[in-house]
Amino acid sequence: LERKPTRKGLAAIYRQEIIQDVTLFTSQSAAMFYDKLFSSLDFTLPRAATGRRGFPKEAMVCAFIVMKCEGFTQITDLVDYLDNNLLIAHYCGFNIMKPLPSYWTYDRFLKKMDNAALKEIMAAQVKKLYEMGIVDASFIGLDSTPVMANTKQNNPKSFAKNKFSKENHPKSDPIIQCTLSTTGNNKISKVPPSTSLKWTGELFLLSDFLILTVLDCALGVHSASNQHNERRYEFYWGYKSHVLVDCISGLPLYELTTPGNVADSSVAADILAAANQTVSLKECTFLADKGYDVKSIYNTVKTVYEGEAFIPLNPRGTKDLKALPAGNPVCEAGFAMHKDGKTTDNGRTRQKYCCPFRQSKTSVCPCNHKNWNNGKKNRGCTKYKTVPDDYRLSVDRSCLCFKRTYALRTECERYNSRFKSTGQERLWVRNGTSAANLNTLAHISALTVALAAVLHGSHSYRSAKQLRRSA
Repeated sequence: LERKPTRKGLAAIYRQEIIQDVTLFTSQSAAMFYDKLFSSLDFTLPRAATGRRGFPKEAMVCAFIVMKCEGFTQITDLVDYLDNNLLIAHYCGFNIMKPLPSYWTYDRFLKKMDNAALKEIMAAQVKKLYEMGIVDASFIGLDSTPVMANTKQNNPKSFAKNKFSKENHPKSDPIIQCTLSTTGNNKISKVPPSTSLKWTGELFLLSDFLILTVLDCALGVHSASNQHNERRYEFYWGYKSHVLVDCISGLPLYELTTPGNVADSSVAADILAAANQTVSLKECTFLADKGYDVKSIYNTVKTVYEGEAFIPLNPRGTKDLKALPAGNPVCEAGFAMHKDGKTTDNGRTRQKYCCPFRQSKTSVCPCNHKNWNNGKKNRGCTKYKTVPDDYRLSVDRSCLCFKRTYALRTECERYNSRFKSTGQERLWVRNGTSAANLNTLAHISALTVALAAVLHGSHSYRSAKQLRRSA
């Protein structure tokens, strides 16, 4: 005869079935949100031919997408979240019947993952959104945002001395060197932080070797105020995330992570060239702030992409000369200065103006200028005005068309705000590879949310919270 289970036995059986049902421990909205999110992803990453199989790289990428969507700043928060939500870990691609990745597994993945593979995933997402008509490269904006590294020198409460001195690099910051030997053999290696180096201004010298200063973590500066009449700057150790944004949809087209000391204008041409391989930038309208006011950028947009550049002028310490309606500047004595030929240097043409009493033998300078009694033949004051003979100076920045078009650049600021909300403003890592991978993963998560929203009929493809509510 079969023995019927007692009440305690039935309770134990039901309790075990409840524990095995992972869906009961995850909110339905979060489960449906990540189900929609990962159903829109379709990518594969190469695996090593030999060695331990480890966790799938695709699952690791999905786990970091969860981290960015939840706004976690630490890996420990991600580990706890997946341990308590096994259904979401299953959606990521992990085998929940086995132990999930630990902290060190995620950390090792960031350090060893090739950033080029992540950029290919991002490019595929951008191309798919472009084919669906969501992303348009007609109006594009380029901007950078500071990303602080995990070092005590960025802590305002730290008592370390000379925190922002160029010679005081973070101790565990690796230095990539190019060793030039007498035999002509070049090799790339890393110098331990404890190695004594001699700083020469641009290079590090170690005995008879030449070490290039390719530092992962560099000293940068960013504006601490948005007021036009207030100049406040803050220094930091870290990186810059340069993002090319579609100013209509507010989604990223391409991103590049550089050390914090790299000028924005120096990487603009490379970013445009890389983005053009994914989405055609022909006849685009390029928007950027004063940091990109460089003649080469104007010429690149005009000649290479046949577009228009809307960039405000950067005065760069130029003085506002008092001039007459005819264009002649006024000297310190209040007289109109005379033209004295043109000069060409550094790719620019300037009109020279001289003192109106320069060749007079009887007149005296009314203001007794310091160059009047210099004993030279061409005495008196001189001034120069740049002749607008290039595309940069031919742009009319006072017209209504320029102002309304340039107003679209605020979409870059909005995207940077969403980017920082994912925990990217202050990183928990310091080395450059991990920082670059985290930045790329943050942009991939934004594109993944947009793809999922479009494929499932949501009206908002910029906010993960809105897609979660619709789920």
